[in-house]
Amino acid sequence: MKRIGLHVGENEITAVIIEWGKVVWSAATPLQVNSGTITAAHVVIALDSLLSRLPRDSWRTLRVTTAFGLPWGRVKLVKGVPAIGRRRELESMLRLNTNRFVASTRPVIITGAIAVSEGEVSIGIVDVSLMEGVTRAIANQKLRVGCIVPAAAIKLIEKTSETRDGDPVSDGHATGIAIATRVAGADRSLKLGLRPSDNPSAVVPDTSRRRVSIAAACLVAAGLVYLGSQLNIERQNMTRDRLAVRKIAVVSDSVAREDADLGRLHRDLITTTSFARRRISTALLLGAITQALPADAAITTLRIDTTTVDVVTLSPRTAAVVDALADVPSLATPTIIGPVSRETVGPRELERATIRLHIVPDPNRAKTRFEVDREQDR
Repeated sequence: MKRIGLHVGENEITAVIIEWGKVVWSAATPLQVNSGTITAAHVVIALDSLLSRLPRDSWRTLRVTTAFGLPWGRVKLVKGVPAIGRRRELESMLRLNTNRFVASTRPVIITGAIAVSEGEVSIGIVDVSLMEGVTRAIANQKLRVGCIVPAAAIKLIEKTSETRDGDPVSDGHATGIAIATRVAGADRSLKLGLRPSDNPSAVVPDTSRRRVSIAAACLVAAGLVYLGSQLNIERQNMTRDRLAVRKIAVVSDSVAREDADLGRLHRDLITTTSFARRRISTALLLGAITQALPADAAITTLRIDTTTVDVVTLSPRTAAVVDALADVPSLATPTIIGPVSRETVGPRELERATIRLHIVPDPNRAKTRFEVDREQDR
């Protein structure tokens, strides 16, 4: 498995790629400025240039483990620390009280802690600004952020001497490669290393430690997909059932509407038949009224509706007309409606009146075919 080790020294940045414990690629870039001291910004610029030259794998993302040498990282022995059994809890407590245990003019972060004896703990310290810059530079190159550890915490096999705070002095390019190689191969065993999960600047989580969780998540996802497919099948069946019920309801509503239409038609036919039975021939009715009128009377207006007949007459005596119309068959109760006016027509003086008569149904009229069929159905 390929991994990348990175060493940020005082004057040089070294990067190596190891595969199955062997260095397969290495490179270094010097840290130089025209004037003044080297800052975290200078280191990040040089690191971007160095990481851009790394050979890449198209099918996987390599992890980068970084060691900070002086003046960026160091190891310190802290005394008077409360006894805390769990290392993660101890590290959290120390990070919350960094200013109490570490005196520094620049912001620093405690990468890790190891209990040496009762009340004494060795802690790793790195510069916050450089840690943030290196983390961003690694993420910008589409690489995975690994542990960040002070170089003083790395035990070199050979050619390593100890100085203040136990930081190994680089005796050339070979020592930078040795430190980078060691951190690349010991990423998970660096007890003083700042884990990616504790790195506040890490933008890409380290997922290499969660393969079992990923496999379990995939299994759960497969189960959810199966359940989802079954729910989808049930939903489709329910949809088909609802459509069938809706079609039945539509047919039922259509039948109900047809029954209602037939009922209305039936009632209309009954009404029409009843009207036809009550109604007599208009021509016969007009002939009967004309024959019944006195010879000196005349009809000016005749209006016939379903139950009444209104006649406007001109005659010398309206009372004689009313008496004559009372004898007309199929008509009854002649009544004068409205005023009776007098008019002069030539040498004669006549009365204009409106007489209303009520139509009396003829009980001897022959029944229609509909009436006969209706009586048989009963």
